[in-house]
Amino acid sequence: MVIRRSRDVLPIAYEDRVLAFVDILGWKEAITRSEKDPAVLQGLGAALALLREAPRLWEHAQKNPDIALVPTATQFSDTLVLSEPSSDGAASRIAQRVRDYCWRMLLAGYLTRGAITLGRLYHDGSVVVGPALVEAHGLEQKVAIYPRIVLAPKIVEMLSSTYQTVQGDVYEDLHFRKDLDGVAHLHLVDFTLVRAFPDLAPALMKELVAAKQGVEAQMAPWEKNPQPRAQGILAKQRWLLGYLDVLGDLLKQETGRHARPSSLEPAGKILGVGR
Repeated sequence: MVIRRSRDVLPIAYEDRVLAFVDILGWKEAITRSEKDPAVLQGLGAALALLREAPRLWEHAQKNPDIALVPTATQFSDTLVLSEPSSDGAASRIAQRVRDYCWRMLLAGYLTRGAITLGRLYHDGSVVVGPALVEAHGLEQKVAIYPRIVLAPKIVEMLSSTYQTVQGDVYEDLHFRKDLDGVAHLHLVDFTLVRAFPDLAPALMKELVAAKQGVEAQMAPWEKNPQPRAQGILAKQRWLLGYLDVLGDLLKQETGRHARPSSLEPAGKILGVGR
């Protein structure tokens, strides 16, 4: 049997793109448990619906000229990859969509981990390849460790330059924070929007309480298990509980601030719209 080589060559050309690589933690374990536990199987269905919904939603939006720039999205297994060409608002747009996706996954009972970076990439539909993808995957695997979205230094600079008040103050603490290990990671809540629209805070606080209860329930089966793997899972869950406490404190601060939208850049600029 003679196998003929295809003469078709995919015309790949790298460009500078902001890329987010987001993984779902505990996916393999959930699949194993889903064979015997209908509730786990239902949870997998909810997670897959969110995974599938994101690329389809943004693909539809890309065809609508009235909708702001949206990223290219690719989903495979339990991984979501988003990217768009580098521009003034690219990092903020990617960050906002990653926040939304991770928050919704958390409320569905799934922890996420990933990274956002800037680099050379080819991303068209289901095909994504390039040094930026390798870097983001490495950050997710070796640096993130906990359920957080770590930010490459280049992304920290981009976000810091995007989110500014009229007075020129950088509000980087409203969008990301440096953890105790020195790693910058994305906040799961956009506190610039909370400051501009304080009515959002009560609903977010209710969701935050529900998220904490969900994480605490997940911890129960592992707490009496002395195996290293179980203790590793617990460490990630405990980190997340601590971080959710930080979010709760920040939400309380912003609720008491009674911010006025006029003290910030227009909402469209905050979201990266029209850039």
